[in-house]
Amino acid sequence: MVLLIRKLGRYPTINQMRIEQTDNPDFPYHGIKKRKLKFVRDLICYCEKKPGFDDILKICQAKLEKFDEKEKDDVTDNSSSSVGEVYLYKRCRNYKLGRSKDPVRRSKEIRLESPEGLTLIHSIKTDDPNGVEAYWHKRFENKRWKKTEFFSLNSQDTKAFKRWKKIF
Repeated sequence: MVLLIRKLGRYPTINQMRIEQTDNPDFPYHGIKKRKLKFVRDLICYCEKKPGFDDILKICQAKLEKFDEKEKDDVTDNSSSSVGEVYLYKRCRNYKLGRSKDPVRRSKEIRLESPEGLTLIHSIKTDDPNGVEAYWHKRFENKRWKKTEFFSLNSQDTKAFKRWKKIF
């Protein structure tokens, strides 16, 4: 990671980390993606103990400050922080059921995961996306595909999902 930060002159984006992992299979992209904040803190601790890492330390500290600012914004803006959507996409014969605060961005991420076509069936706007998603996951649990967010649904299942519009 240190080499990538030096090469870019800033903290890399997720896409830049993906590219680096493609070029360098030893690059620890998956661990970083899931624990960004912890990874940045650990990297700061590492750089503080080693001479010659002042440039990396400065970049990581700036990144940590951005995380702290975002966390403060999330705490002070409770009205919009939990509003999101629960979506149902169709890919081939299976359906992906999930939640997001930004469904457009999320659909682009899902499309990157697999080249197969992806069609939005319906989304439910809600102030409790975690609860609504949990409800639908539990309701369709017996139709879940290999412990993923993909389900083998029939037309009655999708009609039931489409009946939900907004929940506030």
